[in-house]
Amino acid sequence: MKISIIFSSLVFALRVSSQLGQGNQMQGNQMQGNQMQGNQMQGNQMQGNLPRCGNIITRRDIKSYSDSELAGLRNTVNYMRENGWFTWFARVHTENFDTIHGGPMFLPWHRYFIYDFERLARNYNSNFAIPYYNSPEDFADPASSIIFTDRYLGGNGVGPGNCVTSGMQAGWNLNYPSSKCLNRVYNGGNRIQSWYNPAYVESLIQRNNNLDSFRSELEYSQHGSVHIGLGGTMSSQESPSDVMFYLHHAYIDRVWWRWQTMNPDNMFSYNGRSPSGQSVSLRDNIISYNTDVASVMQLGYGEMCYQYDGMTFNKNLKSEPGHLVDNKVEAGLRNLTPTVLKKYFPLFSEKNQSSNSTLSKNMLSSNSSGSNSTVIKMPYPNEPDAMWFKMHGYDLDTAIKVRNIAVNMIDDLYNAGFSNPY
Repeated sequence: MKISIIFSSLVFALRVSSQLGQGNQMQGNQMQGNQMQGNQMQGNQMQGNLPRCGNIITRRDIKSYSDSELAGLRNTVNYMRENGWFTWFARVHTENFDTIHGGPMFLPWHRYFIYDFERLARNYNSNFAIPYYNSPEDFADPASSIIFTDRYLGGNGVGPGNCVTSGMQAGWNLNYPSSKCLNRVYNGGNRIQSWYNPAYVESLIQRNNNLDSFRSELEYSQHGSVHIGLGGTMSSQESPSDVMFYLHHAYIDRVWWRWQTMNPDNMFSYNGRSPSGQSVSLRDNIISYNTDVASVMQLGYGEMCYQYDGMTFNKNLKSEPGHLVDNKVEAGLRNLTPTVLKKYFPLFSEKNQSSNSTLSKNMLSSNSSGSNSTVIKMPYPNEPDAMWFKMHGYDLDTAIKVRNIAVNMIDDLYNAGFSNPY
C-alpha cells in the first residue's frame, strides 16, 4: 500500500516536472520568437527614419574587373596609402579588436568599417566601389588563383621579412604598429591550405535561422580560413593594412546580405551577447562610429548606398537573394538524397517538395559502393590555427566543431555521389 502511494506520488511528480519543463521550453521559444518579432518591428520603425538611397553603387567580383578598372583600383589604394588612411584603418581595427570579434557586433561593425573605407576612397576616385573576392570559388588550391598574381594582389612574401613584392601593393612599407613591410606567409609553405567550399557557405546560410548562430559559423569558418591562409599582415590585428582585408570582408558582407534577403525575418535579426556577456540590441552604437546597428542593417537606406552584383535592387529597393553557387551546382545539390538535402540544404529541400521540375543530375554519380572513380571528393578545409583563434578570443572547441560540420558535409556529399565541380 505504502509502496503504491509512493510510486503514484513519483509518477505525479514526474508528470508535473515534465509539464513544467515543456512549459518552460515553450515559454523560452515564445520569448525568442517575441525577441525576433520585436527586432523586426524595431527595425522597420528605424528604417522609416532613414532616407532611401538615390544613387546606389555596385560592388563586383574583382575577377570581373578590366585592366583599366584594376589600374584605377591600384591608383586609388596608393593615394590612400600616401595620405595615411591605411594606417588610420589599421589603428581603428587594432584598438577595438577585442570588442568587434566573437560576437554579434562582428557583422555590423565590419559592414560600416569597409563602407567608411569606400566612402573615403571615393574622394580620390568618384567611381570607386570595393570589389569583393569570392574566396570559396578558389577553395581547393587558393594559391593558384589569378588573384595572387602581379595583375591583382600579388603572391606570397619573399626574403627574410616575407615582404610582398608583386601586385598592387608591391614594396609597401607600413608604419603601424611598427615600421616593416607588408608581408604574407602562406600557411602551407608555397601553397595555401584549402578553404571552405561554396556549397558549405550556402549550407550555413540555409541551416542557421538567427543572426548569432549564422555569424558564429561564418566568422569561425571562411572568415578565419582566409586570414589564416594568407598569414603575415592578414593574420595580424592590423590586417586592414592589406587590401585583401577589404575584398575579403566585402565577400563576408555579401554572404550576410544573402542571408538577410533569404527570409524577411532575417533582415533585422540581431541577437546574442557581446564578448563581455551583455545582451545586444539594434540600438547599440557601432563602436568608433556615431551610428547604431539598425542604421546599417538594410542596404539601400541611409548611408548603405550600395548593392552586390547578382543581388541588385528593383525599383522598390527590394533585392533578390541571389546565389552563392551557380545554377548547375545548385541543380546537382538539389538531386541529393532527401535525407542529405534536408540536413544541409533545407531550402533546396523545400523547393524540391514544391516543384515538379526535373533537375540535372550531371554532378551526381552512384557512389554507394565507393568504387566509382569518377566522383571527385572536395578537399577538407584547413584545421583551426590555435594561436590565431586565441588572438581573437575565439573558442577553439567551437572552431573544431564548425570545421567538423564542413568535413561531415563533404563526406556525406561524396557518399551520395556528388562530384567536386570546382
